[in-house]
Amino acid sequence: ALYTDFLNLSPLDRVTAAPLVAAFSEFDDSPEAWARYDKISFRDLCQKFGVSKAMYKEAFEPMILTGLFAPGEQCSAAAALG
Repeated sequence: ALYTDFLNLSPLDRVTAAPLVAAFSEFDDSPEAWARYDKISFRDLCQKFGVSKAMYKEAFEPMILTGLFAPGEQCSAAAALG
């Protein structure tokens, strides 16, 4: 199934999500990974990896709000990735 909010985004905005694959693949649920990613918010992680504002607002923020019941700037990247 395709997350439909992705369809509302330009191809350029969608491409900006690709670098997050590195964070998802690096996060191995180890204590070290939790310590590393718990220091940064999910919003800051997205900014660090170059996710566009539109991609974050239209796709990632709704996912975080629905899954973790808090905005991305209040959730650690570890919680979002785990």
